[in-house]
Amino acid sequence: MHKGYEVIVEQQIAHELQLKNVKTGTLAEIGQLADLAVVVGGDGNMLGAARTLARYDIKVIGINRGNLGFLTDLDPDNAQQQLADVLEGHYISEKRFFAGSASLSARLPETHQHGD
Repeated sequence: MHKGYEVIVEQQIAHELQLKNVKTGTLAEIGQLADLAVVVGGDGNMLGAARTLARYDIKVIGINRGNLGFLTDLDPDNAQQQLADVLEGHYISEKRFFAGSASLSARLPETHQHGD
């Protein structure tokens, strides 16, 4: 837990990374419990998570680990600071539509996107 935030790791990811002593849950459970989901990966990961999380009132933000990163918002080299900015309320909320479902997305203002 960091600064009063509780972190829930998707259970399959926690298993694959052999994470111990972390709270885990399915994407549906995360959708029910969390206010913000952080998706690490490329656009495919973002789409997959957004499809599941779209039915919940949860914001989704992505850390790009893929090639293009059209749907992800955070740069992996600056993700820690950028995520801190988001958690402090420095983001623009936008609604995106994915394969017939809508997802709320937290996006950094342009001035924060590249470590400025």
